[in-house]
Amino acid sequence: MPSEIARTKLANFVKTTSNKAEIEKQLGSLLNDFSTINPPSPLDIQNKYSLLYRMFLECYPDMSNKIEQASLISILSDLKELEEVKIDIPNLSTGAYDEKICTWITECVNNGLLVNITASNNVTSGLILSYQGQYANYTLDKIIKDRVYA
Repeated sequence: MPSEIARTKLANFVKTTSNKAEIEKQLGSLLNDFSTINPPSPLDIQNKYSLLYRMFLECYPDMSNKIEQASLISILSDLKELEEVKIDIPNLSTGAYDEKICTWITECVNNGLLVNITASNNVTSGLILSYQGQYANYTLDKIIKDRVYA
Protein backbone atom coordinates (compact mmCIF):
# COMPACT_ATOMS: atom_id res chain seq x y z
CA MET A 1 0.00 0.00 0.00
CA PRO A 2 1.52 3.35 -0.97
CA SER A 3 2.15 5.96 1.69
CA GLU A 4 -0.29 8.86 1.90
CA ILE A 5 2.32 11.21 0.38
CA ALA A 6 3.02 8.81 -2.52
CA ARG A 7 -0.73 8.30 -3.10
CA THR A 8 -1.31 12.06 -3.15
CA LYS A 9 1.58 12.64 -5.59
CA LEU A 10 0.29 9.90 -7.86
CA ALA A 11 -3.32 11.16 -7.74
CA ASN A 12 -2.19 14.74 -8.42
CA PHE A 13 -0.22 13.55 -11.44
CA VAL A 14 -2.95 11.29 -12.83
CA LYS A 15 -5.93 13.59 -11.99
CA THR A 16 -8.66 11.79 -13.97
CA THR A 17 -9.84 8.26 -14.55
CA SER A 18 -9.27 8.65 -18.29
CA ASN A 19 -5.61 9.50 -17.60
CA LYS A 20 -5.45 6.53 -15.23
CA ALA A 21 -6.68 4.23 -18.01
CA GLU A 22 -4.03 5.60 -20.40
CA ILE A 23 -1.27 5.12 -17.83
CA GLU A 24 -2.45 1.56 -17.10
CA LYS A 25 -2.40 0.84 -20.84
CA GLN A 26 1.14 2.20 -21.19
CA LEU A 27 2.29 0.28 -18.10
CA GLY A 28 0.89 -2.92 -19.62
CA SER A 29 2.73 -2.22 -22.85
CA LEU A 30 5.94 -1.48 -21.00
CA LEU A 31 5.59 -4.71 -19.01
CA ASN A 32 5.32 -6.55 -22.33
CA ASP A 33 8.52 -4.82 -23.46
CA PHE A 34 10.23 -6.18 -20.34
CA SER A 35 9.44 -9.73 -21.44
CA THR A 36 11.79 -9.36 -24.44
CA ILE A 37 15.42 -10.45 -24.34
CA ASN A 38 16.67 -6.87 -23.87
CA PRO A 39 14.49 -4.87 -21.46
CA PRO A 40 14.05 -1.20 -22.44
CA SER A 41 16.56 1.34 -21.17
CA PRO A 42 15.44 4.53 -19.40
CA LEU A 43 16.10 6.40 -22.67
CA ASP A 44 13.88 3.95 -24.59
CA ILE A 45 11.16 4.47 -21.99
CA GLN A 46 11.54 8.25 -22.17
CA ASN A 47 11.13 8.16 -25.96
CA LYS A 48 8.34 5.57 -26.22
CA TYR A 49 6.41 6.23 -23.00
CA SER A 50 6.84 9.93 -22.27
CA LEU A 51 3.78 10.09 -19.99
CA LEU A 52 5.09 7.23 -17.86
CA TYR A 53 8.56 8.71 -17.78
CA ARG A 54 7.16 12.04 -16.49
CA MET A 55 5.19 10.09 -13.88
CA PHE A 56 8.35 8.27 -12.78
CA LEU A 57 10.20 11.58 -12.40
CA GLU A 58 7.41 13.29 -10.44
CA CYS A 59 6.04 10.43 -8.34
CA TYR A 60 8.85 7.87 -8.16
CA PRO A 61 12.11 9.85 -8.57
CA ASP A 62 14.24 7.07 -7.11
CA MET A 63 13.01 4.77 -9.83
CA SER A 64 13.50 6.99 -12.90
CA ASN A 65 17.03 5.72 -13.64
CA LYS A 66 16.42 2.05 -12.83
CA ILE A 67 13.00 0.79 -13.86
CA GLU A 68 12.26 -2.82 -12.98
CA GLN A 69 9.34 -5.09 -13.77
CA ALA A 70 8.40 -5.51 -10.09
CA SER A 71 8.24 -1.73 -9.67
CA LEU A 72 5.85 -1.43 -12.61
CA ILE A 73 3.57 -4.07 -11.11
CA SER A 74 3.67 -2.16 -7.81
CA ILE A 75 2.65 1.06 -9.61
CA LEU A 76 -0.30 -0.73 -11.22
CA SER A 77 -1.36 -1.77 -7.73
CA ASP A 78 -0.96 1.82 -6.48
CA LEU A 79 -3.19 3.06 -9.32
CA LYS A 80 -5.92 0.57 -8.43
CA GLU A 81 -5.95 1.82 -4.83
CA LEU A 82 -6.62 5.46 -5.74
CA GLU A 83 -10.09 6.65 -4.72
CA GLU A 84 -12.37 8.27 -7.27
CA VAL A 85 -15.11 10.85 -7.18
CA LYS A 86 -17.63 10.59 -10.03
CA ILE A 87 -19.10 13.78 -11.46
CA ASP A 88 -21.91 13.83 -14.03
CA ILE A 89 -21.99 17.11 -15.94
CA PRO A 90 -23.95 18.47 -18.91
CA ASN A 91 -23.02 17.06 -22.30
CA LEU A 92 -22.09 20.56 -23.48
CA SER A 93 -19.10 21.03 -21.19
CA THR A 94 -15.61 21.71 -22.48
CA GLY A 95 -12.17 20.43 -21.54
CA ALA A 96 -11.48 23.74 -19.78
CA TYR A 97 -14.55 23.21 -17.59
CA ASP A 98 -13.40 19.68 -16.77
CA GLU A 99 -9.96 21.02 -15.79
CA LYS A 100 -11.56 23.61 -13.47
CA ILE A 101 -13.51 20.83 -11.75
CA CYS A 102 -10.35 18.72 -11.32
CA THR A 103 -8.46 21.69 -9.90
CA TRP A 104 -11.26 22.55 -7.48
CA ILE A 105 -11.53 18.94 -6.24
CA THR A 106 -7.76 18.79 -5.73
CA GLU A 107 -7.51 22.13 -3.92
CA CYS A 108 -10.73 22.19 -1.91
CA VAL A 109 -11.88 18.64 -1.29
CA ASN A 110 -9.06 16.11 -1.30
CA ASN A 111 -5.90 16.15 -3.36
CA GLY A 112 -5.69 12.35 -3.23
CA LEU A 113 -8.80 11.74 -5.35
CA LEU A 114 -9.10 10.95 -9.03
CA VAL A 115 -11.93 12.67 -10.86
CA ASN A 116 -14.21 10.66 -13.12
CA ILE A 117 -16.10 13.22 -15.22
CA THR A 118 -18.95 11.89 -17.33
CA ALA A 119 -20.87 14.01 -19.82
CA SER A 120 -24.50 13.05 -19.31
CA ASN A 121 -27.60 13.79 -21.37
CA ASN A 122 -29.59 13.55 -18.11
CA VAL A 123 -27.84 16.63 -16.71
CA THR A 124 -28.82 19.84 -18.48
CA SER A 125 -27.50 22.27 -15.89
CA GLY A 126 -25.46 21.75 -12.73
CA LEU A 127 -23.85 18.45 -11.74
CA ILE A 128 -24.24 15.22 -9.81
CA LEU A 129 -21.47 14.10 -7.41
CA SER A 130 -20.91 10.49 -6.31
CA TYR A 131 -18.31 9.35 -3.78
CA GLN A 132 -18.10 6.18 -1.70
CA GLY A 133 -21.73 5.26 -2.30
CA GLN A 134 -23.06 8.74 -1.46
CA TYR A 135 -24.34 11.16 -4.05
CA ALA A 136 -25.50 14.74 -4.27
CA ASN A 137 -27.70 16.10 -7.03
CA TYR A 138 -27.00 19.77 -7.77
CA THR A 139 -28.86 19.99 -11.06
CA LEU A 140 -31.27 22.76 -11.98
CA ASP A 141 -33.92 20.10 -12.61
CA LYS A 142 -33.62 18.88 -8.98
CA ILE A 143 -33.72 22.41 -7.58
CA ILE A 144 -36.90 23.24 -9.53
CA LYS A 145 -38.61 19.98 -8.55
CA ASP A 146 -37.70 20.53 -4.88
CA ARG A 147 -39.23 24.01 -4.92
CA VAL A 148 -42.34 23.11 -6.91
CA TYR A 149 -43.16 19.96 -4.95
CA ALA A 150 -41.95 21.19 -1.52
